[in-house]
Amino acid sequence: MILRLAASCDVAMLPHAVRALRKAYPELQITVATRSRFESFFRGLGVDIMPINMGDEPLTLRQKWQFVRRTKRIGVDAVADLHFIANSVLLGLLWRLCGVKVSRIRKGNIEKWFRVGYSREGALHLKHTAVRYCDVFRRLGFEIEDPEYPERREVDSAESCVGFAPFAAHSCCTCPEKLREEIMERLTARFDKVYVFGGGERVQNFVEQMQKRYPNVERASQTASIAEDIEVAKRLKVMVTVDTLAMHIAALVATPVVSIWGATHPEFGAMGYGCDMDGIVQVDMDCRPCSATGDVACAKGTPICMQDITVETVEAKIDALLASNHSELFDK
Repeated sequence: MILRLAASCDVAMLPHAVRALRKAYPELQITVATRSRFESFFRGLGVDIMPINMGDEPLTLRQKWQFVRRTKRIGVDAVADLHFIANSVLLGLLWRLCGVKVSRIRKGNIEKWFRVGYSREGALHLKHTAVRYCDVFRRLGFEIEDPEYPERREVDSAESCVGFAPFAAHSCCTCPEKLREEIMERLTARFDKVYVFGGGERVQNFVEQMQKRYPNVERASQTASIAEDIEVAKRLKVMVTVDTLAMHIAALVATPVVSIWGATHPEFGAMGYGCDMDGIVQVDMDCRPCSATGDVACAKGTPICMQDITVETVEAKIDALLASNHSELFDK
């Protein structure tokens, strides 16, 4: 059994590791314990899903014991704890008491901490999260290779479509208003359809505002459904996104990604797995990254690292990715 509850970006990187495990052990029975809304990530991988919708409150000891007994009833004999919080640590102790082998992820928090506020061009990237997941499987005794990158399928559509995800969970990772409007202006002029990815009221307000200016703007999913987002991502020529879930959804279906980075940094191992390094847009600053996940307020009061990014730089990255995919549709 694989335990990984949140956050959505971390869960979205798990299918790459599951795919590597399934390739090496095609007969292995795999159960993924995660939130029910993440089930779409694992379609086609031949795994069972055990929905767990935990709230913010810690589980009681009785609830933990009931969960462990439930896993024993379905025959779980090894657990890969990819969540590694207080709840899962206590669950691990109970599993071990029942004779179940448990291995936990090593998130590399110390090496990441040493790099906070210190970035430089050409720095060696830390181990990718998807590879860290595979390391947990290896410590359980499985002999597997690192995940292969997903293969890109040719887009079978008369329309040229692009994805745009300007909003992130944290403000220091969100595309500034001026920049996102400039990017939208360029995308709507260049592509037949622009799909805006993301959930919440601010995304809906942004879409409605842009639809008043441009007739070819549409929200990728009206209900913020992951399954719908994945299907739309398959049809895109390229995805333009900040450090958010849309980047990992595009990576799952091998859609080229132009990723815009501010408070966080791609060298921390949370870039879309298999995404082209030529698609990275960022400004090197002495204070970057603010943190590993972008949840720390900007020390300068405003995310200058985001404000210094220009629409011309973003468009140049789009050109480079389209050219590398031998697309003739958007040749100027």
